[in-house]
Amino acid sequence: FGDPEFTSDRDHAVRCVGMALEMLGRLEELQGQWKASGITFPLHVRIGINTGYCTVGNFGSESRMDYTAIGGAVNLASRLESAAPTDGILVSEATYLLVNDSFACLPAGDLMLKGIDHPVKAWRVREKGHTAAASDVHIQGLDLSIDSSAMTDESRDRARRILKDAYDSLV
Repeated sequence: FGDPEFTSDRDHAVRCVGMALEMLGRLEELQGQWKASGITFPLHVRIGINTGYCTVGNFGSESRMDYTAIGGAVNLASRLESAAPTDGILVSEATYLLVNDSFACLPAGDLMLKGIDHPVKAWRVREKGHTAAASDVHIQGLDLSIDSSAMTDESRDRARRILKDAYDSLV
């Protein structure tokens, strides 16, 4: 977003996050179709979004030319993508500050990402209609978000053990 015509950082960030949510919505539909067709290993994605300056254009040689974006901002988006939950979206703080009034965002914490020498504040994007449920808790010293629909039986059992241990440590 932003090439070839720049509007505003906010406009580009909102359009990018909106597109990412549309992509995840369509992917969910396709996963249902694939499951009904007997495909047992459907496609999953992770999405990372960052706002910043980069170099955009055709790079390469006459024999091989690619239109791409390069730079530190692109690298951070790539690292956020790697850290994102399966079929989820992580955005940088720069993007969060531009989109938080348009999309529900939950803190994902300070992440140490490969190739970046400082913690990066990240946010998990939810659909606009998402409202904080009992499983979304944010108080001083505690950030908890549970998406039980994304959990396997094994991960639910592990979550129960972790939550019990955390509860026991507070008593």
